[in-house]
Amino acid sequence: MSDDLVPEEEKQEYNQLLTILRSSSQRRVPIVAREQAQIIAQVRERLAQTMSAPSLSNVGSFTQQRKFGLHTPTRPASKSTRLVTNLLVALVVIGLILGSWALFRADPFSNGAAAPQSVSVSGPGPTAQTQAHGLEASMRVLIGGPYFLSELLPIDVSLTNHTHQPVFLDGINRTADLCFSSALMVQVTAGSNPSFSFPKLDVACTQPAFMLEVKPGQTITIHQYIPLTRSREVTLTMGPSSHDLADPLAGHWPTIHIQVNSQVPQDRALSLQKQQKQVIIDMPAGAKAHLLYMQTITCENYLDSSSDQWTPLSATVLHEPTCPTTHPHWGYIVSAPGYSIVSGS
Repeated sequence: MSDDLVPEEEKQEYNQLLTILRSSSQRRVPIVAREQAQIIAQVRERLAQTMSAPSLSNVGSFTQQRKFGLHTPTRPASKSTRLVTNLLVALVVIGLILGSWALFRADPFSNGAAAPQSVSVSGPGPTAQTQAHGLEASMRVLIGGPYFLSELLPIDVSLTNHTHQPVFLDGINRTADLCFSSALMVQVTAGSNPSFSFPKLDVACTQPAFMLEVKPGQTITIHQYIPLTRSREVTLTMGPSSHDLADPLAGHWPTIHIQVNSQVPQDRALSLQKQQKQVIIDMPAGAKAHLLYMQTITCENYLDSSSDQWTPLSATVLHEPTCPTTHPHWGYIVSAPGYSIVSGS
């Protein structure tokens, strides 16, 4: 290839330039035939403009000289100099075009693609909704799975009255407790063994009759805590607390199907350690701010069941209530939404 060089190109400065150009490597960018044709056309246009431009010697001859300065004629540029200059211009143009194209192809948003959105791993749980006879019922599980046996599941149930007549339901307008059912309940109506039995506490319940009125245009929402007492394919069914009154939805209540594992995950397990008249709760860090408990105490001729509903617990220790007579019996249940239910006495 050295035989093709003109005499000026054999000089040391040109040899260095040619060596650099030969040894330089560019990252290959895959382009289609249509894009390649566009790039070649742009390069040819730039080369044509460069070849038609005045030579360096002509530009130098019209440069204004300083006043009283001596005019020194510039040396006409040789053919080889113009060749090298044009070659450098062509390489710069090609580099700019390919570099811009590579950046364009590397930018994932240059072709109008949307930015990827983040996906929550443990989002809200399933929901169900039904409508019948001008009423709308909905059930929403507030935490996502996987679900497991003995888990305390938080669920919101709602009923909206779109009719012009009031609707009456048996029960209280709040979370159910050990004595009284809510006007809107959720039951585990399907599943298989192994099963979990919700712990029993000694309670003394009165028998008042509670009735809830849902006025026209009104929506009631009740927050429930449902223990998962069955495994595998489990069905959660929303409905009224009793059937003493006519069913306002005539059986068209929402149902939700979930898969319940029989084993409690290690990071969802609670445990209790009794030490004399107190109980220390051992739990994962995530459960500490959401602890709930129930407790009752009985002794001779005495019963205190005032804490027979899920009550927030700010500490990690339960203390035995005071009993005024002999033979005390203290029972307690501890849990948190999304964690296991544990108990002791």
